[in-house]
Amino acid sequence: MIRTLMTRRLAAAATGGVLAVGGGALAANTFISPAGAASPTPTASASSTPAKTALARHPRLKVARSVVHGEFTAQTKTGYQVFDAQRGTVTAVSPSSITIRSPDGYTTTYLVTSTTKVHRGKTKAAISAVTVNAKAVVLAKPSGSTRTATQIVVPAR
Repeated sequence: MIRTLMTRRLAAAATGGVLAVGGGALAANTFISPAGAASPTPTASASSTPAKTALARHPRLKVARSVVHGEFTAQTKTGYQVFDAQRGTVTAVSPSSITIRSPDGYTTTYLVTSTTKVHRGKTKAAISAVTVNAKAVVLAKPSGSTRTATQIVVPAR
């Protein structure tokens, strides 16, 4: 179940990059019900529109749900921005960095700054809430060989 939930969050972040980056990890969760399954029917509310929930169930996004790591470009308020996304297991974590290993063996270290948003499930958390061997999804902005984490999402306990 954790793998499925993390895959859906990465898919939501990768396919809705602007929403995920601009609105925090909670925006990625608007595509997913609290139980981790797609909402059965679209509902109109201030935080969720029928278009957003329909996007999460779209059959062509099946491939996006299986993404473990990659780079994508999203249009933001300030123009186009390149992002890295990775889903995997935390192998090292400190107040200034986090290292993630994807199921295919790809391992990357991300810089953690004061602007990095960390979420445990739908709740905001500190980087100290992330532990080694935890499953995680990281969204980052690359700059040269440095990748700065913008969001880190780990499942709720």
